[in-house]
Amino acid sequence: VELLDRAEREKAAQARAARVRFATRATAIVAGARRTLDVAETPSPGGFVGIAVDVTELEEVKADLQRQMQAHVRTLDHLPNAVAIFDARHRLVFHNAAYRALWGLDRAFLESGPSEGEILDRLRAERRLPEQADWRGWKADLLASYRAIEPQESWWHLPNGRTLHVVANPSPQGGLTYLFDDVSEHISL
Repeated sequence: VELLDRAEREKAAQARAARVRFATRATAIVAGARRTLDVAETPSPGGFVGIAVDVTELEEVKADLQRQMQAHVRTLDHLPNAVAIFDARHRLVFHNAAYRALWGLDRAFLESGPSEGEILDRLRAERRLPEQADWRGWKADLLASYRAIEPQESWWHLPNGRTLHVVANPSPQGGLTYLFDDVSEHISL
């Protein structure tokens, strides 16, 4: 029974003729149901060895996870608190509208995936961060949150008079999620 469509079978035949490995992801009808298969064929001394692995459930779980992530992103974007998520390489992978508004940063800049260090340097140059006598030490302490086990809390008193409650929550994968809560009103009360 042919699992692959004609174009994929032709690619497999070309790989066989060149004696190179062939691999593809294909959909096929197996036992009356549409399935997603990872198909591979490798040259061996006596000919070729082929295998097809059913990855339908994996693909369904990935699609469900993607839908859940999109729902979380929509929810986070409506929060009044600023949220920024950095990956293990300290690159910005998510920010909500409140984060952009809080810092007045350009959407294109943020969507380019800058490092946290680049964002901090830009905010410092624009005098939007708390004044620090030892800037490098303060920045190093802040970036040390990536290696923390527990969430780190701090209070930032900005030059414009606002006060932020900042929570840096490390993720098990090595990234960091920041929550910025403008508590200026509460403090003035």
